[in-house]
Amino acid sequence: MLAVLSTLTALAFALPSSAEEAAAAEREPPSLDVLAARLESSDRAVRDGAAESLARHDDARDVWKAVEKMLRSESPSTRRATIRVIRKLRIEEADAAVARLLRKDPDPKVRRDASHALAEVAPRKAVSRLRSAAQYDDDVIVRRAAIQDLGRLGSLDAARTLCDLLEEAIAADDAYLSTLAQRSLTLATGRSFGTNLEGWRHWIATRETVSTEVFVTPDRP
Repeated sequence: MLAVLSTLTALAFALPSSAEEAAAAEREPPSLDVLAARLESSDRAVRDGAAESLARHDDARDVWKAVEKMLRSESPSTRRATIRVIRKLRIEEADAAVARLLRKDPDPKVRRDASHALAEVAPRKAVSRLRSAAQYDDDVIVRRAAIQDLGRLGSLDAARTLCDLLEEAIAADDAYLSTLAQRSLTLATGRSFGTNLEGWRHWIATRETVSTEVFVTPDRP
């Protein structure tokens, strides 16, 4: 009998308690699928924590596989958190999906965030998409974001597009969008010609033979 009791006692000490198992499980980093599911949480702190953890992962493609479906979530907060992950990791594979959000998402804040992300993940494809948003989006916060993002691209194509947008704003007597376009042109080129369209276009023409993709590379937080 004593031998049996001794054996049971030894097993009890050898096996971890449920509390120890829970603690060990807590120390294990959650999987990408678990983190992606947390983006659906109604708790902002949970969503933000999951987004930050996903953005620190070293394999952008694996993260994209886990979060892609979250761009189709019914929650705008989930879609925005997912865009934030895509932007921080600069997931190029997300380009087409984010572009669709910029065109069609019903929430203007999601469209605004999609604009910012496109300038990060697909800068060479972004100009025409951002131009459409700047011209045709129903919400001023999206148009403003698209104009600002064109400036952040800093490319010759973006500068030409901003000149066109500035001309349209001047013709429409839209002082707000005119000022935005001027500031973005300065951000893109490092120059300042105000509303002088001839000055902007002449300067851009003189740069057409310069072999550089961008004039200025502003910080992209």
